[in-house]
Amino acid sequence: MKKIVSVLVALGLSLSFGAQAADLKIGVIDNVRLFTEAPQAKAAQQRIMDRFKPLEQKLLTKQKNIQMQDERLQRDGAIMSPSERENLQRDLKKAVMELQLEDAQLKEDFAAAQKKEQGQLREVLMGAIQDLAKAEGYDLVLYDGVSYAAPGMDITSKVLESLAK
Repeated sequence: MKKIVSVLVALGLSLSFGAQAADLKIGVIDNVRLFTEAPQAKAAQQRIMDRFKPLEQKLLTKQKNIQMQDERLQRDGAIMSPSERENLQRDLKKAVMELQLEDAQLKEDFAAAQKKEQGQLREVLMGAIQDLAKAEGYDLVLYDGVSYAAPGMDITSKVLESLAK
């Protein structure tokens, strides 16, 4: 008798939960698409490029100068005086080390700037998702780690439209 009551209670709970689950309004976000197509994402990427492109060009110019010095050493090293050749080798080695340090610093600064921009962008995107979910009465919005969702559940386009306003 006790088993029958337990089974009936469990069955009743599962049926009531199933009825409630059918009424849930669920949306799914394609975060890769959101991070690439959102106007704010494009603006963040452009800000990073505007900031770091001149610094990258500066490093490329230094690299070309080092290559020219190296070519000069290879071409004229045999006819240079020993002290002149040693000075050029030393200057070349110093320039290469400085370039490597500057390159490492630029990469570190770039990564930090990108991380900061992504954090700010994530806040904006999450705000837009939450605003849309509240406005349209969604009970649950899945943002990351969804392996499959029916096409009708994808609300990424709606979020992108709200971000474009």
